[in-house]
Amino acid sequence: MTELQTLARSDDYQITLHKPDGPDGDPVVVTFGGMPSGLAPGGFGTRFCLGQGWTTIYVAQRALSQYQGLDLAAFRAAVAPVVDGRDVVCYGSSLGGYAALYYGGTINARIVAAAPRLPAWPPITTPQMSIPLVHEPLHDVPRSRSAPVVIYDPRVAHDRTTVERMVKPAYPDVRLVELPHFGHTVLAAIAAAGALPTFMAALIRDDVLLPLDMPTDANPGWHLRKGQSLASAEPRVALDHFRRFFDLAPSSRSLSVLLNHLINTGGIEDAQSLLDRAEDMGDPDLVLSPHVTKRATKAGLVLQRRGATGD
Repeated sequence: MTELQTLARSDDYQITLHKPDGPDGDPVVVTFGGMPSGLAPGGFGTRFCLGQGWTTIYVAQRALSQYQGLDLAAFRAAVAPVVDGRDVVCYGSSLGGYAALYYGGTINARIVAAAPRLPAWPPITTPQMSIPLVHEPLHDVPRSRSAPVVIYDPRVAHDRTTVERMVKPAYPDVRLVELPHFGHTVLAAIAAAGALPTFMAALIRDDVLLPLDMPTDANPGWHLRKGQSLASAEPRVALDHFRRFFDLAPSSRSLSVLLNHLINTGGIEDAQSLLDRAEDMGDPDLVLSPHVTKRATKAGLVLQRRGATGD
């Protein structure tokens, strides 16, 4: 039975130790909750780490606080008694990936960050995500002796900016795993390809970067983003990707994307055939966005009983 121990807790954070059954061997893996998470004893990575037989520490934030209520000294005071003198890895995704980078140096951890992002960081923030920042810049906090591994899609603007302007100034030797067109949720894409347990276990256990042969044909998000990148320069190739996106994941979004591209490129007959096909599928969720509905009506397309109207 897993042993739980609260290492630290406040209104802003909770840090919980999980010890699996069996010998307590290295590594110790510290994981961090992402943006939608809140105070909890376990979360991102906890089950995976315990399944590998690793001791793990979960660091939770008060919802939407972006870890600004947890300073470096409090973090180190909580986890140092467990990790000092041991092989330790900090691991997170998105906001959790940022946290792995920010806190990892203070315990000299190896760091694995997937699509790291601090939503309130001025170069990428939006009014909805902006909160007062009390963290120091990443390049001013203690640096781990090991070069971190960052897994990301370089075509996602905010992730690329984070890597170029936040991570590289702090860690010029960062080891980058680039997965173009797989989006911000790169770990989900790796998991969907069935590669996450093997890839991540090797990386965390032995610090070994295995080759990632990521299949693309069955990944609807990859086809969407690939099509978007080609829409202007190679519209016919982009059309193939948008068709595949719709075939793999019929939805309001994929229908609207494909129809909009057909209208843009003058494929009105194909656009009407698509609408007829969507109608025959009988899925009430296959409705066009209001914007594309207006464009379709203006182009003379018959929407039949689609049920979507423009405003």
